[in-house]
Amino acid sequence: MTVTSAELTKNINKYLNLLGKGDIIITENGKKIAKIIKEKKEEKNNLNNIRSLYGILKSPELSKLSDVEVKKIIREERNKRYDGND
Repeated sequence: MTVTSAELTKNINKYLNLLGKGDIIITENGKKIAKIIKEKKEEKNNLNNIRSLYGILKSPELSKLSDVEVKKIIREERNKRYDGND
């Protein structure tokens, strides 16, 4: 969807609601100046990526853990790595 910057400014709520249907290209003086894209939920994908690496991680059981448990393990590993490095 393409919209002028003036139209977007005037009806921002309308276009934010329409964002789910596709990206919005913003034009000014007939030239493309920006693109608004809907933010993707990457957290789930990141956890899936981590799970896909379980073969090279210490614990192959990682694939059986819940997302909350995976996040806890990651947090603990980060804390171990950065403790005492102030």
